[in-house]
Amino acid sequence: MYDDDPQLSIDVSEGVRVMVNVGIVVYPTDTVYGLGADVFNTAAVERVFEAKGRPKGMPLPVLVPSIDSLSIIAQNIPSIAWTLADKFWPGPLTLILPSRPEIPSVITARGWTVAARIPNHPVPLALTRALGAPITGTSANRSGHPVPSTITARAQGRFLN
Repeated sequence: MYDDDPQLSIDVSEGVRVMVNVGIVVYPTDTVYGLGADVFNTAAVERVFEAKGRPKGMPLPVLVPSIDSLSIIAQNIPSIAWTLADKFWPGPLTLILPSRPEIPSVITARGWTVAARIPNHPVPLALTRALGAPITGTSANRSGHPVPSTITARAQGRFLN
């Protein structure tokens, strides 16, 4: 899958295996470390909330692999959003858009919008592509604690089953 980086291929395959089995993964992004779960797997998303100690009333950002895949999570996307996406993605821009009805309400905190982003980092992009679904894009910290911009040796396992 990733001929130029065999370790990335192994890590991505393991991450997808974990997410398919309702697990969550810790992954680097272009800004911080994130917690990833299959957006369409409500049980896995619930585990993200539990791991973070995040209040259920706070929606979770969603990562997609490409601008073309934005329509998987959002609908009635205004032209300005497409313009901004073309200019600033991949990168640290998050667009708040009308969510598709298929997006679990736990992601949107029972609201009608979804926070979408395409990170400028190969790992989350590879995870979303290999999984074939968007992943959660929340920081890998307990709610209210500092956001991790590095990973410690203790967290080298990266995957939470």
